[in-house]
Amino acid sequence: MRQIGEQWIENGRMYKAVANDQTCRMCCYAGDRLVCTASQEIQNGCDSGWNYCIKDLGPVNEDGMLGCPFCGKYPELQDNRNGSYWYRCQNCGCALSTSDSIKDAKDNSNRRKV
Repeated sequence: MRQIGEQWIENGRMYKAVANDQTCRMCCYAGDRLVCTASQEIQNGCDSGWNYCIKDLGPVNEDGMLGCPFCGKYPELQDNRNGSYWYRCQNCGCALSTSDSIKDAKDNSNRRKV
């Protein structure tokens, strides 16, 4: 069982456990995909035995980064040479707050509200 808010990467895609909105009771997570047992279609949804739905956040690059929420390009690591790091989209300029570690900067970028 996953915890609501938990994110993970499988088969090059990032997923997030979100609160069950009670809209679907016929879905199950099957390895790298969520399948509706009624229509046999891959989709976001929930299983009646779970208290969460699985949301597909999209593909990640080789660094494990999600694309920019505005333009879809992958952000690049930035630093100010004083021990602060952040990820910034070189295409549109989207950036998040600075962090003291590269890991925290990556987590902040990938854990934006979705």
